[in-house]
Amino acid sequence: MTPSSEPTKTANPWPPMWFAWTVLAVSALLVFVLPFAVPVPLVHTISASYIAGFNNRVAILSAAGLGALVLLWSWWRSPFALREEDTEAKITWRIIACAVVATCLFTACVGWLVARSHLRYLADAGYFMEQLEAHGDYGRTLYTQLEFAYGPLLFYPASLVHSLLRSSWQTAYFATLALNQAVGILLLAFIMNALPMRARDRRIAFVLLVVGAINPLLGLNYTFFRFLTPLATLLFATRSQNLPRTAILLALGEVLQLGISPEMGFIFLFTSILFAGLAAWKHGLRWLAVAAAPPVGVGVFLLLAGPSYLKMLQSVAHGALNLPVAPYPHVVIFLFALVWLVPLALGPHLRDPGGDGIRIVSCYILSIALLPAAFGRCDPLHVFFNGAGILILSLVAMRSATTLRRNVWLAALFVFIFWVHWVNDRLYVERTMDTVRLALTRTVHPDDQDYVLDLPGLEREVGGAAVAIPVEISLPVEDALKRSRHYEPEYYAFFVDVMDPAAETAKAVRMNEFEWALLPTDPDDPFVETPADIDGVQGFAFPYPLRNPPPYDPGRVFFSNLSTNWKPVHAFGPYTLYHRAR
Repeated sequence: MTPSSEPTKTANPWPPMWFAWTVLAVSALLVFVLPFAVPVPLVHTISASYIAGFNNRVAILSAAGLGALVLLWSWWRSPFALREEDTEAKITWRIIACAVVATCLFTACVGWLVARSHLRYLADAGYFMEQLEAHGDYGRTLYTQLEFAYGPLLFYPASLVHSLLRSSWQTAYFATLALNQAVGILLLAFIMNALPMRARDRRIAFVLLVVGAINPLLGLNYTFFRFLTPLATLLFATRSQNLPRTAILLALGEVLQLGISPEMGFIFLFTSILFAGLAAWKHGLRWLAVAAAPPVGVGVFLLLAGPSYLKMLQSVAHGALNLPVAPYPHVVIFLFALVWLVPLALGPHLRDPGGDGIRIVSCYILSIALLPAAFGRCDPLHVFFNGAGILILSLVAMRSATTLRRNVWLAALFVFIFWVHWVNDRLYVERTMDTVRLALTRTVHPDDQDYVLDLPGLEREVGGAAVAIPVEISLPVEDALKRSRHYEPEYYAFFVDVMDPAAETAKAVRMNEFEWALLPTDPDDPFVETPADIDGVQGFAFPYPLRNPPPYDPGRVFFSNLSTNWKPVHAFGPYTLYHRAR
């Protein structure tokens, strides 16, 4: 399915302004207003949306449906096929190499600061390192003995790097993060070079997207490697009209996506089947056979991963951390591209007798399939990563636009990226400053007394028994417990991903398997999120009414178990040692 010739006809992608404003007004009503009128199902998890009475599913279906309707309308009104060959200059290897080197150097510097600071950095790097160390040093099995909400390809490579480099887990983790970011940049360049867009727009947007992907969470779960692999795989697998080759690559691609994360696997499965249907419509019914390839890939992966992967899928808290979809800057820009700019321009591609049209439309379908993740927790970071496909396709949509319109859209993308960084960098500025201060000056803040623990006194109480650490403690104290062989990892990394009563009950049950437990005397309050306190993750908060009570009281089950089945026996500075009473 190679590009054809330059277009001999040019469709007018811009309908009358009244029609555009009507569609956008309807979009705003259906996405921002209608979800308040539809009851929200009660799910016992942390959800600001439920408290506000906002139904995220309605917003997601409305946005996806409007985008599909505009796409079909654009296809119906287009009198001829839009066939374009991308003769514009590609992103050069020099630009790609500069982006990779700059990103890797940044990751290396930040990794050095984090390692030297001796802070846990739980968002999100500390979570990964905690589970990786439990697996590598204590032999815990992924999914059955360790909670992990992603695919094995976001876990085992860091373990492999640790073995190859014979380094610390922190060094291995940040080396793997740099590698993932480098691969993600290569995938971004491949996608942008494979799709038709103006050379100048391609270069500017490439730099903007690379900058946007750098974030203070430092997690393997927030890189383009995770979010752009499905799109890159789809474009690579479908670039030929060779049916057996396409089927084999889609099957292998399905295995790859499930290895990265389950939602990417299911999204790729859905999109691949729809691509097969579009290909059968354009090139004959024999292409329906391609639809059987991705399910084969699912079967192969599950045979390799085992039943523990399915167990992980069942334990994930659905609807957790949902936020109301509101007209924040990142949401408005993304929604405009999703329901208007991209589908309006892609409709004529469905009339392309070649294969490129359905490839590009399939990319849009895949990007829409990521909408539940983007509009579930619709903070800037989730909309950016899950909406990256839409942002890339918006440059395809603007290819035939005037210079002024293209410049305005590039300015909008700049605002989007600026907002992503402003919100997230502000959210983590305190932890970032602590990390830099401790790494460069080794100065301990007067409030940081949890760095001291009387290990000889602890040993007099517990002897050689293992001590449960169910709540976050400082990293130096945890390291001391590991050296004295009192440490024993749990299934959960503290309270990370403990999002519902079932998970909290399971955590309490696992804690009760120990005889001793060490907890902060004054632990931090459990994480709770309401519509009134989401300004940190969104930039500001709208005055939502509180229509429902919180669906879940985090910490209630755990601390009830602590008071009922455990008794404090000794205080060690800021920590208290507990003994199981029954």
